[in-house]
Amino acid sequence: MKIKKVLGVGLLAVGMLGLAGVSNADEQKVYIPDPYVRQYILQGVGLDPSLEENQTPLASQLETIDNEYLLINAAMGEDRVSQSLEGLDYVKNVKTIYLNGTGSVIDYRPLRGAKESVEKIDNYSGGDYANAVDLSFLDGFTKLKDFHMVTNVTDLSVFDSVTTIERISIEGMTFDEATTSGVIGVSRNNKALVMANPIIYSTHFANQPNAQLTVKTNTGVAVNTVVRDDIFYITNIPAEAKTLIMTIEKDTEFEIDSDDIGSAHHRVTCEYEIKWY
Repeated sequence: MKIKKVLGVGLLAVGMLGLAGVSNADEQKVYIPDPYVRQYILQGVGLDPSLEENQTPLASQLETIDNEYLLINAAMGEDRVSQSLEGLDYVKNVKTIYLNGTGSVIDYRPLRGAKESVEKIDNYSGGDYANAVDLSFLDGFTKLKDFHMVTNVTDLSVFDSVTTIERISIEGMTFDEATTSGVIGVSRNNKALVMANPIIYSTHFANQPNAQLTVKTNTGVAVNTVVRDDIFYITNIPAEAKTLIMTIEKDTEFEIDSDDIGSAHHRVTCEYEIKWY
């Protein structure tokens, strides 16, 4: 009988060790495809990127990153450009995220990992200007106060769901880097165009009803513009023009509460193909 009891205890101990081994082996590892994102994330959890086996940290390790800020920096040479932020979705406890050299990133949803902690996002390195960046990933951020991005954005409405925002600064380039925006028809008779401002704004921009508009053609010739009630009146378009390049800008303030004022700045450059009729 004693032997049976000892064997029972022994089997139980082995079983518990086995379960512990399975749990540790099955703990989720995070594949981080971009080398620069991987480098800074591994450093954030105190690992040496050159020594970490397979460079795949555990999800639980990434969730321990609680730095005041996280810097992803890949902008030290023309060939250093990050293309994916995958892996950041497991970083949940940082207050500030700085991104530099992420110009080829088109999917910013991994930043949602920190939606309940981050107060500032600063992407100051420029982006893929030909394609407008989708900011819908910001929906549900509960503490975000300061958002800065250097790229082209055409829909800002998501900021109405970010109730904590105090500063919006989105800076597309002027003329040199335009987002492809479709086709517009221009009459050969009057060489003129009337169109509504194509940008979708959040209510933070309501205090500036009219955008500042500058337009030129692919020929380099500036055309005449008038803006009334955010309707664009563009005249004297050269007959040989094939595209219209518009820089649209709004810079205003909004009320946060009775004592504080926030700021909202947006600039985007859009390129339209002209279809003459």
